Amino acid sequence: MTAGWRHEPMRSASRRLGPGGAVSAAVIRLVHQSAGDTGVHRTLQMAGERRSVAELQNPAGGSSTGEIVALLRAGGQVADDPDFARHVGQEILRQQVGAETAELLWESRPAGADDEPVRLRRRVQQLTTRLRGAYASAASLLAGGDADAVLARLADGAADAVGGAALLLVVKLADGAERLHQRGFGGDEAAAVARHLLDERVDPSTPLVARGGSALVADVVSPRRRYGRMAAVFDHGTAFLADEQQLLQVYAHYAATALDAVTTLGDARHAEDRARALLDFARALPTAASAQAVAHHLAQTVPVVIGCERSTVLLWDDERQALVRRAQARATAKRRADAAPGPDTPAAAHLAGQGEPAELVVPRRATDAMEQLLHSKDVLVVDRATHDGYLRQLLEDSGTATTVLAPLVAGDELLGVVAANFDTRPGADLRRDHELHERLGSLADQAVTALQNMRLLEQVSHHAWHDSLTALPNRRLLEDRVNQELRRAERSGEGLGVLFIDLDQFKQVNDTLGHAAGDELLHQVARRLCDTVRQQDTVARLGGDEFAVLLPGLSDPDAAEQLARRALEVLDRPYPIGEHQVRVSASIGVALAPRHGTSYDELLSAADAAMYRSKALGRDTFELFDPQRRDSPAPLGPASAGGDPHRRAPAGPVDDAGVLHSAPGEPTEAADRRLAHDLQRAVEHGQLFVVYQPVVDLPTTAVVGVEALVRWRHPHQGILPPAVFIPVAEASDVGVRLDAWVVHQACRQVGAWTALGLPPLRVAVNVSARDLRSPAFVAEVVRGLDDSGLDPDLLELELPEQVVAAGSEALEHHVEQLRSHGVRFAVDGFGAGGATLSRIGRFPLSTLKIDRSVVHDVTAEADPGQPGRLVAAITALARNLGVDCIAAGVETTFQSRMLLAGGCSTAQGFFYSPPLPPADVEQLLLVKAARLSIPTVDGASG
Repeated sequence: MTAGWRHEPMRSASRRLGPGGAVSAAVIRLVHQSAGDTGVHRTLQMAGERRSVAELQNPAGGSSTGEIVALLRAGGQVADDPDFARHVGQEILRQQVGAETAELLWESRPAGADDEPVRLRRRVQQLTTRLRGAYASAASLLAGGDADAVLARLADGAADAVGGAALLLVVKLADGAERLHQRGFGGDEAAAVARHLLDERVDPSTPLVARGGSALVADVVSPRRRYGRMAAVFDHGTAFLADEQQLLQVYAHYAATALDAVTTLGDARHAEDRARALLDFARALPTAASAQAVAHHLAQTVPVVIGCERSTVLLWDDERQALVRRAQARATAKRRADAAPGPDTPAAAHLAGQGEPAELVVPRRATDAMEQLLHSKDVLVVDRATHDGYLRQLLEDSGTATTVLAPLVAGDELLGVVAANFDTRPGADLRRDHELHERLGSLADQAVTALQNMRLLEQVSHHAWHDSLTALPNRRLLEDRVNQELRRAERSGEGLGVLFIDLDQFKQVNDTLGHAAGDELLHQVARRLCDTVRQQDTVARLGGDEFAVLLPGLSDPDAAEQLARRALEVLDRPYPIGEHQVRVSASIGVALAPRHGTSYDELLSAADAAMYRSKALGRDTFELFDPQRRDSPAPLGPASAGGDPHRRAPAGPVDDAGVLHSAPGEPTEAADRRLAHDLQRAVEHGQLFVVYQPVVDLPTTAVVGVEALVRWRHPHQGILPPAVFIPVAEASDVGVRLDAWVVHQACRQVGAWTALGLPPLRVAVNVSARDLRSPAFVAEVVRGLDDSGLDPDLLELELPEQVVAAGSEALEHHVEQLRSHGVRFAVDGFGAGGATLSRIGRFPLSTLKIDRSVVHDVTAEADPGQPGRLVAAITALARNLGVDCIAAGVETTFQSRMLLAGGCSTAQGFFYSPPLPPADVEQLLLVKAARLSIPTVDGASG
């Protein structure tokens, strides 16, 4: 049976009957036409008839004269027809000889005195009845309603108007749906007849005449379009009257007119729906909170605006590197059945979401169609004849025959795809529908704008609430979440905890390996903390090397301490940074709400105070906040460390670029004394060695000098950077011996390079105020020059800026002694503060060495077209004083370019080279490398 066709049960059909059966059947037929089944039942009751309707319609049946007279009288009364007997006779005659012959015979019979008025009265009555039916049908057009209701009323009216014949009306609406209304046919027979009627290639009367009777067929057609056909049929040779043919055509015209009206109204309502949907779409996009929401709005709008059965939206997923379905929608069953929704129904009501769509992933590189969409930026029509497996999967998954794809493209970036899916429209038809292409492309363009705005807003929001280096929540977002949890805790009675985490001796990593290494270390610390805490916890970076962890629903000190202990364990493991394995520890403070505070500031202040106390206890441990000990110093000595249950044993020794940890339970002072003792032995047993960081000429990047930097290969703790042991050395007598040894090594090494025929290099050695106040140190410097035969002008001793600023008679006297031997002096760390210009002007300087902090400030200045103002001022000062100028700590191309633009022509730093062993410096000089990027051997830098 054809989908969408509606059927009604057959009421009656004429039969060729015998004399008795013919009369009774004609009576029942005429009564049924005028009064229906109820009238037939009343007629049988009034006539005292005990036979059934089927028996009375039996052609072989017979009736007595009394029974016939009773039926005629009762039928006339029920039908309210004074000429009922005449009409029965006419009906019998028409069945026997045909409609036209019966009409002639009836009109030519001998006329009595009253025949003409009776005949005229009968004609007037018939005409009135049929006009009433026609008027009723015309009125039904004005009554409105959906297409099915109007067509049903017209079919009923036509069936009554053509003398009760079997009738069928079949049309095809604008959306391709078929509608069938019939009386007097069986269900299967009606479907077969309807298919023939819609097929314009065959004679539509063929299946109808095959019933043995006569058929009338009228086209349901209007100036706008052809809809279908209307047909009436009598069985067994019964013919139609001429006016019945005209009436059928009238009703067919009514049907076409009604369908035109419905189609016009539907088009208007579709246009209204589209306008409303587009307006709703435009209003919804600016308020969409996510890309998922944009996809949802787009999917719901497409069926209304495009007129498709379903829609699908796929968005690009960076992690999967594929298109992933994010939303889909379909037109409702009501919208598919009716060409136009009701005028008071919002457009959104005609869509039904599919819920959460099943997983559908389309890798972009796996299908050529996606590349075609990206490069052409035009819509693509795909049907099941496509050879693209992924697109065929998209069709099968949506259950549709054809889809129209429009790319969501921003520039050359594919953001996604929107698909309009059709169940019935063929691909060839859709390829020609340029208006549809424009509509879908317009929706795609609006969605792209929304997605771009969404991305921009997300980026701005993310930057406002997250740390730019680690992407963790920043202090602002942490405060917001802490306040939310405090309000929730107040309602629920639960508590919360806060961990304040500070890395121990993080500055040494920056100073030793450079800021890029420090940034990488912070990245790894952030990842480890996120992997360690619970899913509901928040890890935030407060700035520098400070982190915080929010612990919702946690008020038990033991549980908080367990999390703190776990964090210490994971943070203490080695960090792979380049070729190095760096180890740092952390100090952690713990605060709990409400016992330690009921606001963000109170909790963070308490956790911060506890963290500082853990640092005072020797680092690499954690402390629970105790308001009684907020301002009291942490106790020193093994007793306090061993007796504190919160104290965690520090980790073991570090490697090449790590931070030195004391032994378990050992306080800092004891560790320094032990280190000084070990350093004394290091000088005696050859555990020290020197590396050299090149100094380059900025215009040519040629190596013009080196800085000698001491390293300690500790027998148990590996290679230690100077930041670990130099402060200990300077605080003890071993410092002078250590610096003198470095001067001897540097003079000997530069002399050896010169003996090989390499260009002479100036070597710089860091010295302290204690060195220059010692006569022994001065003597060692002179002896080192004499032993190596080095030109004294190639040795430059670097003094901290603070030493120059302080000054002393003994220091100045020894400086003059060395100057008299030709030794040069440089101010190290100039620009960081401490020295006055008057002191600088009186000191016998040869070089100003710009501090690394000044160099790094160049990067932060707003105008990249201007060199750093402080750099320019220092280089101008150096020129006025007649001394050289070197920049330290250069790490980027931008810094190098700005230094050169500011007048500084010499520099050193990791951008050119890290500190190198002597053999690598020698190789560097031999190949005359113009650009230095050679890995360290010892794993540390100056």
